[in-house]
Amino acid sequence: VDDDELDRILWSSGVYAQFSWHEGFGASLVEAMQAGCRPVIAPGPAMLEVTGPYAEVTQGSHDDVAAIGRAASTPVDRLAMAAWARDISSIEARGRSLESALLAPA
Repeated sequence: VDDDELDRILWSSGVYAQFSWHEGFGASLVEAMQAGCRPVIAPGPAMLEVTGPYAEVTQGSHDDVAAIGRAASTPVDRLAMAAWARDISSIEARGRSLESALLAPA
């Protein structure tokens, strides 16, 4: 789908589920959160970092449907979540994170 259609789909949705156990950054999660979708994720490090306090974390396949239900029924400030996702994915934030990693003692 094109960008406009993707935006329409995401803004009309309340939840975005991504159950990967490993992600390099989670760009699709950030994109969904910027469109106001509450993320439902597996507890992978990158996904926890990207989603912060907004994630509903599933503990495995038996909990996936329940986690989606919890996310859909728990109110969230969609605009605040979108702003948080924009901030964490900004070039400035990514630069600070890289600088911190490079300057950290070995």
